Amino acid sequence: MKYFTLNELTFSATAAAACVPNVPDANALSNLSNLVSRVLDPAREALGFPISVNSGYRSPRLNALVGGVSTSQHIYGNAADITCATAKQLQTLYAYIADNLTFDQLIYYVNRNFIHVSYVTHRHNREKIIVKL
Repeated sequence: MKYFTLNELTFSATAAAACVPNVPDANALSNLSNLVSRVLDPAREALGFPISVNSGYRSPRLNALVGGVSTSQHIYGNAADITCATAKQLQTLYAYIADNLTFDQLIYYVNRNFIHVSYVTHRHNREKIIVKL
């Protein structure tokens, strides 16, 4: 992990406020490492501007607390919700990932100003792209 830390991939203000543990197991740690090495670090390296993690790993309890679906890729360490300082940078990030990297899902939440991106190793990455306003 060149540009990202485990702390930023696991931090949750909601978990802290509710005293909910958010500690990934070995499998989720491995998945987070793959997500960073295959998607997040390459994007940051290529684009040259910071990428912030809104939400990375979520324990099942935290995921339920924030209203995530029970099958969320966040539970397994396969996904992160990311953003940038400006809408233009976020658009650039979205386009870069879509055009240059392998991913499972890339969901651009335009009006919420973040991207959900996932990467898996247990099956073929679908490269499924969704844009939500």
